[in-house]
Amino acid sequence: MPRDSISRIAGFLRDKAAQLEEKIVRKARQIREINEAAQRAQEARSAHFQGRNDRALEQFAAVLELDPGHSESVSSLYEILAEEPAMAPKLTPVLDRLPADHAHTLLLRALVAYCTACTESKAAARSAALKSSFEAATASLKAAEAGLTRTLLGKIWYRKRRHKSAARELLVGIETTPVDAEAHAMLGASLLRQGQPYDALTHLQIASMLDPTLPEVKLLEAAQRSAHNV
Repeated sequence: MPRDSISRIAGFLRDKAAQLEEKIVRKARQIREINEAAQRAQEARSAHFQGRNDRALEQFAAVLELDPGHSESVSSLYEILAEEPAMAPKLTPVLDRLPADHAHTLLLRALVAYCTACTESKAAARSAALKSSFEAATASLKAAEAGLTRTLLGKIWYRKRRHKSAARELLVGIETTPVDAEAHAMLGASLLRQGQPYDALTHLQIASMLDPTLPEVKLLEAAQRSAHNV
């Protein structure tokens, strides 16, 4: 075989070996990041359960830096800031490090704006801040992400006991997140409180199958009785 042919083959094999090595390194980095994100998420869940919201916020934020698409962290941050809106400014530096146009970044920026208004403004200003911030976030999201927006917003309304608003948002949101047990449970509870036991029963039954430990599942028996008496 001519020497130049051998050289070309050798060069080709070196290039392929380099490409393979690069893929292995990249895959190994992804695996490390996935493992680290899972570990931090576990630590964050534990801290949140123990009421250590400062630590939980820090860990959930770290998970998002590793994986901006980690929806559990977004949902948990919503819960933490709903409990302690004054902690919202601590999230801003993290958001500055996330992809600016990612749906979760936009959602969390909207939440930070709302929490800031809650702690600094009167009721009318809070309402305006909530409306404008979520309109801005929703307008920027891709259509595929819109359901997550509605689900998270519905959960916020539910925790504020705004059951009509919660039901409206969750009904739309669960079309995108059909296996979100908490969303079904909250929707069922909201519908039951609005005198719609038949519709409530369906969602409470789904929630019971997905996660029977949710507190709203206890309303299943009441929904069955109400539906029977209608």
